[in-house]
Amino acid sequence: MPVTIRLTSPGSSNRRRVAVALTVEQVFGTDLPRALRFVAALTNAYALLLAMGARAAAASA
Repeated sequence: MPVTIRLTSPGSSNRRRVAVALTVEQVFGTDLPRALRFVAALTNAYALLLAMGARAAAASA
């Protein structure tokens, strides 16, 4: 069964959007959402993606 989440809602911060994505247990399991370093890295990567676009963000990694 496909999993659909809504990441875009008015006023949502990057941190909140990442937190919502992390609730998809089929993708992230239960341990990754509790791993603070992983959550911080994912939040930073998401912000970079939004700021630079996919190609530039991937090139800077």
